[in-house]
Amino acid sequence: MRAARAALKVALSLAAICLAWWAVSAAASSPLIPGPYEVCLAVARLSIDADTWLNVLISLARVLVGVGVGSAIGFALGIAPRYSGAARFIVESIVEPLLESVPALCWALIFAVLFGLSGVAPILVVAASITPFFVINLWEGVKELDESLIEMGRAFTDSRLRVFRLIV
Repeated sequence: MRAARAALKVALSLAAICLAWWAVSAAASSPLIPGPYEVCLAVARLSIDADTWLNVLISLARVLVGVGVGSAIGFALGIAPRYSGAARFIVESIVEPLLESVPALCWALIFAVLFGLSGVAPILVVAASITPFFVINLWEGVKELDESLIEMGRAFTDSRLRVFRLIV
């Protein structure tokens, strides 16, 4: 019963939005404000075009590469301060404030000016937007790591890589 009521609310809300949209587009009678029918036709035309899906895949690949690059950089910058005082200073005083304070839109403008409208700019925008989240979360997590766990790990193995991989 609750699910049917919720579905009815959603359907009525969508109908009200479409009706308001249609009324605004009819009142404006401008090609700049198309109605819901025209938009649905355009979406249908685009969805059967092979070039649309090629562009969607290219954009998805750029986003995934950007996420990978940003994750790798964020991982390195989030973990490095645990092992180096200089890295701690750089991350805390330069990297973290800089990356946190610049919005993604500014990164988009900066990289568009530097690299033009090439395939590199979107990758760097995504990477610059993702990196601060990794840096902050990893750095805060590593700071809270219990040193007794590290000592216990070193007591059971000499491999620093194994302690890093399994404990840190």
